[in-house]
Amino acid sequence: MPLYAGGSLADHIGNGRTMDPQKVWMYGAWIASGLQHLHNSHMLHRDLKPGNVLLGLREDDIVLSDFEFARILAPGATARSQCGTPGFMAPEVEAGKAYSKTADVYPLGATLFALLKGDAPPTPVVDQITPDARLQTAILKMLDPVPANRPTLSTFLALPDAEVHLLHRKLAESQHERSATRALLLGSPGPSITPPASPELALA
Repeated sequence: MPLYAGGSLADHIGNGRTMDPQKVWMYGAWIASGLQHLHNSHMLHRDLKPGNVLLGLREDDIVLSDFEFARILAPGATARSQCGTPGFMAPEVEAGKAYSKTADVYPLGATLFALLKGDAPPTPVVDQITPDARLQTAILKMLDPVPANRPTLSTFLALPDAEVHLLHRKLAESQHERSATRALLLGSPGPSITPPASPELALA
């Protein structure tokens, strides 16, 4: 894996530091897109948290990391292993019950909560998380203790606030690639082209 000089999301919160709602929408959309890619490959991450989201020098350069607890899960199958980080584990995982890909949606909500408030969410969440009502609703649904009540990643990514950030990221990546290609054709140094990461790591 290439070096990510921006550290992790955990390095940018805590000790009174939080993120504004628009930035949380942005990271939420990008992380959800990466999780969706994993789930489409029949893989669970099982340890999503701010410390396992790495940032590069460009704002749109972001990857999921630490796949120690990741596992392949066949369609329709469930897992029971207790793994993850306290405060970011789905209740069914912590209780040793059967779980599926919805167990990755809960820690996504917990991660977004932490970006807004600086720490993992309490159980249950009773206070206002953010003045952004749409973001608060999305996070609270992700943190629902009943797995079936949590939104799918596709549902979250279809929200206008999330969708716009995915579009901006695709445009930024396209511009970066065109700039790098132009530099190569002209023989100037230009920005370097980083080889694609493995599908399990890169956020789509």
